[in-house]
Amino acid sequence: MNVLGSYTSTILVVFATIILVTVIHFLFKKTVESSKRWPYQRQFLVFLIVLVGLFLSIAFLPIHNDVKNQILSVLGILLSAIIALSSTTLVSNAMAGLMLRVTGEFRGGDFIEVGSWVGRVTDLAIFHTEIQLINRDVVSLPNLFLVQQSVHVTRRDGTFINLAVSIGYTVSRTEVEEALLEASNRCGLTDGFVFIEAFLDHAVSYRLYGLLKESGERLSKLSELHKTVLDVFYERRIEIASPFLNDRRELDKDSIYLPKASAKKEK
Repeated sequence: MNVLGSYTSTILVVFATIILVTVIHFLFKKTVESSKRWPYQRQFLVFLIVLVGLFLSIAFLPIHNDVKNQILSVLGILLSAIIALSSTTLVSNAMAGLMLRVTGEFRGGDFIEVGSWVGRVTDLAIFHTEIQLINRDVVSLPNLFLVQQSVHVTRRDGTFINLAVSIGYTVSRTEVEEALLEASNRCGLTDGFVFIEAFLDHAVSYRLYGLLKESGERLSKLSELHKTVLDVFYERRIEIASPFLNDRRELDKDSIYLPKASAKKEK
């Protein structure tokens, strides 16, 4: 009984460690499952509590202080050796993960494009970041890769999607703008506007922008927008000259290479 009583402090430390780990698990469970935001905090806290509990349980053992110091020294050497022998990639990924969280470049639920990968962020861990692709597969990307690459972030609270199209000079600018805005409205986009990018040799380059409130629909809505633009331009009999249209037509010597509306005004 006296022997068991001498181990009471160590047993209490072990039970306290288990209880704290369980509490942290349930405390962060709702946050992790709902938004996938900051799960690395749970991992770090669990590791820290287990490490502190281990050292405290050894410190409270009913043994001589010299033996305790030797055990703690061995554990310290083992911990240092583990850190030292860990690959530089592992340490770099951990540091990159901390940097990404501190800078807050993206959050759980954001839509990102990095390299050839495009998807929604579903998990933010200390060593890696998981994104869900358009086919619902999950890809785990090392945090070091995300730090070294340019990351295009689409916030989950909405973004402007856009597409470019080239139309010949014989089509009125207002007619093209009306057709593009009609396509934007059919797709349910708001705050649409048309930007003229450049005067090309064969056509005028237009770019349509529309606000998408649900960024999770970005890929499907962008595809729908392309389809709708094709339909609207077909209905209005507007020829698309993208990316390049080589068309030879015989014109009278008195013909003016202008849209019909503009040509009528000239007459």
